[in-house]
Amino acid sequence: RTAKLIGAREEERRGRPHYVFEYYLKRPDGREIRNIAVIAASQGASGEGELFTLTVLAPEAEWENKRAECERMAATFRLL
Repeated sequence: RTAKLIGAREEERRGRPHYVFEYYLKRPDGREIRNIAVIAASQGASGEGELFTLTVLAPEAEWENKRAECERMAATFRLL
């Protein structure tokens, strides 16, 4: 498996930091995938830290056609 980070940034959403990662992944079976992952952390009711993620992906060959849709989906993720 091969992975390459395309970009990473921090965004504030509803006053909380969210981390956005775009990366390319080549699976062992040869399939190539582009991913956008959004990660946010919160302190749970028990006082323990909780980590929340949303990942959207598309085949690399379709990325240019699917990119805007994937970015829109990733932009909807935020902690309440």
